[in-house]
Amino acid sequence: MGESVLRNGDRICFLGDSITAADPGYTRLTAALLTALRPDLELEFLYAGISGNRVGDLLERLERSVLRHRPTVVTVSIGVNDVWHRYSHASGGTSDDAFPVAYRELCDRLEASGARAVLLTPTVIGEDEQVPANRDLARLVGVQRQVAAERHLPLADMNRVFWQAIAARRQTLARERWPLGPEGGTRFFTTDGVHMNSSGNALMAAVLLETLSPGAASGQR
Repeated sequence: MGESVLRNGDRICFLGDSITAADPGYTRLTAALLTALRPDLELEFLYAGISGNRVGDLLERLERSVLRHRPTVVTVSIGVNDVWHRYSHASGGTSDDAFPVAYRELCDRLEASGARAVLLTPTVIGEDEQVPANRDLARLVGVQRQVAAERHLPLADMNRVFWQAIAARRQTLARERWPLGPEGGTRFFTTDGVHMNSSGNALMAAVLLETLSPGAASGQR
């Protein structure tokens, strides 16, 4: 069991895109779980998710949305739109060359502020691992895992957990019971292939809770 990221009096900011902004969503569930399962800690929660954001947007608004509030812990969830918008929006996403530069700068600025960063890998696009978007996403996930390892930052590896959960559901349920999307991917954990349904939010919250406070769900901490 790892060491808890959290300290008494922490001000936790959830930074990200529409998945982070959702209310109810994984951030509110995580906050509720921490309040219930870590009554020994006085914690404050700040929400800084904005729909459509890519890594460059987080950099642009980091000061006004996050740093001016002086958080002590910042969870960073970004990457889906950086890839998804390559396929779904005329404005495009973020190139494979630009993403690592911006992502490292974001981590640099958080470190310089004194906040403790907790990184989240993005979940999935369409719940179909073989589509081009998810192959692109895997490259960005690799960058995030590398940054976390280099900087010894806590990593909530949502991408790994979601693919494991999707594979398990496909093995458990007969194919005719799979909830399918129009493009052929499943909808076990998402409403549209990207945004979370209640099960997806619960899975994200469970993974983030274990990253922030290992053992909290089982009463061991």
